[in-house]
Amino acid sequence: MISDDRARQLHDEATRGKSLSAEKQSLLENWYAIQDCVESNTLGLTADETTLATLQAQVEAALIQSREQRDLLEEQQDLLRLLLTREY
Repeated sequence: MISDDRARQLHDEATRGKSLSAEKQSLLENWYAIQDCVESNTLGLTADETTLATLQAQVEAALIQSREQRDLLEEQQDLLRLLLTREY
């Protein structure tokens, strides 16, 4: 299990657009799920409301992953352009 402090650091990195490794992303997603459960229990949310919170967390994680993939694709395209314009 990940400590709250470490999870907050990963959350900060992810929300600032920094790429996380698959392992770190998984740890963060698990931490989000735990936080959602704690929050749901605290607020006394119904199963439907809990499901909605879980889906929102999953959408956010997918958006982060999508941004990371877009950034990697742009990087690859830049490298390819560099290689194609290079003279031998």
